Amino acid sequence: MKAFMFFKVSIVFLIVLQPFFLDAQDYKLFTANSKKLYTDYPLPLNTYSLSIESAQKIGNDSVYYNFFKLSSEWIESDTCWFWGGPECNQQNVPTWAGKKIKFDNLESYTFYNLDNDSLYFYFNTEIDGPALFYYDSVQEFSIMYAATDTITVLGDPDTARYFTILHSDHDGNEIDSPLNGQNIIISKQFGLVRFFVIDSFPSVLKPISIIGNVSPTAGFYQLTNEMVYDYQVGDEIQYKESNWHYYGPPWENFIRYRKQIYLERGETADSLIYRIHQELFYEDSAGIEIDTITKKYLRSKVIAQIPFEKFNGSTRKLKYVDYCGQSCWTYSFEPIEDFGFCDADTCWGTIDLGRPPDYLYTSYVIGLGLHTNIASNPWPDWSYNIRKKINYFKKNNEECGNEVIVGIDDFNKPTNEIVLSPNPSNGKVHIASSHDMKLLILRDLYGSTILTQSISNNEITIDVSQLSNGLYFAIILLENGEIVTKKFVVLKR
Repeated sequence: MKAFMFFKVSIVFLIVLQPFFLDAQDYKLFTANSKKLYTDYPLPLNTYSLSIESAQKIGNDSVYYNFFKLSSEWIESDTCWFWGGPECNQQNVPTWAGKKIKFDNLESYTFYNLDNDSLYFYFNTEIDGPALFYYDSVQEFSIMYAATDTITVLGDPDTARYFTILHSDHDGNEIDSPLNGQNIIISKQFGLVRFFVIDSFPSVLKPISIIGNVSPTAGFYQLTNEMVYDYQVGDEIQYKESNWHYYGPPWENFIRYRKQIYLERGETADSLIYRIHQELFYEDSAGIEIDTITKKYLRSKVIAQIPFEKFNGSTRKLKYVDYCGQSCWTYSFEPIEDFGFCDADTCWGTIDLGRPPDYLYTSYVIGLGLHTNIASNPWPDWSYNIRKKINYFKKNNEECGNEVIVGIDDFNKPTNEIVLSPNPSNGKVHIASSHDMKLLILRDLYGSTILTQSISNNEITIDVSQLSNGLYFAIILLENGEIVTKKFVVLKR
């Protein structure tokens, strides 16, 4: 699988530079203000946020609670009344980090899985031999201090302590598992760098590694316009857009396709600016609208941030998704319109909107922009369905999806003169214009792109000797912004 990192914040797990033995003072896993993002290691897939919801001091210990997930089970609220009754879903299910984390403010941490089993870690660098942190009737897990090294974490230099995980049976026989031999890594600046999922341990043994951090900010800690709308010249995207309303007042019903080819990219201190060749056609029409448009995105606008997957009235997910062999981070959210929060019981329940709730879904793909946007309602008096979704794209010269093609005609009547000769041709075609040309796109009768070439003067010669006999179209972008489409024929005897 090819992994194309479209965004500028690359995933940097760890790079060990050289041994560096140091008696460091503060290697805390996290603080009450920590926000961290992890993914599966060594191959990214899902994400796991750490964002401390609350903390308290109990004796000499500090106890931390990560944010909680929404329960799928209904309870009856004692204090809140929802639409139809007191039933609601509590937000009380522990995340990957378990029910709570207890820190003795020295070197010991205790984690608790969903069964309330404790995992006790003593991160001491002076103990010889393994230190047991969990055992049951068939197995045991220990850690052993390995070294303190200089490393690079999320692009920043740091020092870190390495503890190796040992997984064995009670006779000391090594168990080959995803955790055996893995490292727990704690860095001086970033805290917990590499660890494993606690809530489902030991049924699920899943190593994870940091990819984002707040305070200090580094790596993938938020999703911004600059990351999502990171297009390059030559990128192509086709969207399928549909609009359907059962009742008026008459809204337009249609299915159409919008293709955008990125011609220029400009950057200012606060914005990304693109000049785009756009083609738009409707499913029930042979006509096509061609235009050149400009899009501007504020670079710093935040779409989402750690904790990406916390329920806040919307179901949110951040995953590393494969698109035709190109792997991209994809963020999606589904707002639940008729869900309200009861603070007294930390509970979500159905509320009365005075109308049927809409179904809403949006997803973004880093480097591709908005991927899917859906708004619909199935109820007869409200029914509608509005959708926009990427149907096809070409990124880094790799294609994905099936482009929908419409027949092409001479759409624009140009104010300048462009001559193609000879026409028909069996070898080369010379294109001459009364204005300077900027870009040439060559397409066949079915609309497939054969050639895209930049031009910086008013003439160009192209070799068509390898093309099959037939009708072709030259779409020409002029320096003055005008777009002209010309036909020519390849005829080899």
